[in-house]
Amino acid sequence: MANPFFVAVGERVKAIRLESGLSREEAAGRMQLNPFFLARVERGEQNLSLMTIGRIALGLECPVTRLFDGIEPDSSLLEPRPRKNHREPRLRQT
Repeated sequence: MANPFFVAVGERVKAIRLESGLSREEAAGRMQLNPFFLARVERGEQNLSLMTIGRIALGLECPVTRLFDGIEPDSSLLEPRPRKNHREPRLRQT
């Protein structure tokens, strides 16, 4: 399940893109991002780096603050995240 904070930011990115009259492909080109990656952002499925946030703002020709204005994170961001490719330690056999 996508994090509500990520979903809210993704919806904002999509709204600004549509308001600007840009297709996903056009916007992704301006941002130098893959259109499939941008789709994941817009669905709230992607955790964004500062560099990517900057690229999105530049591509949409808007201040970074507009992407987050009025959106507040909730406590779900503090919940432990499952680790990728986590394996239990193997016991050494002697």
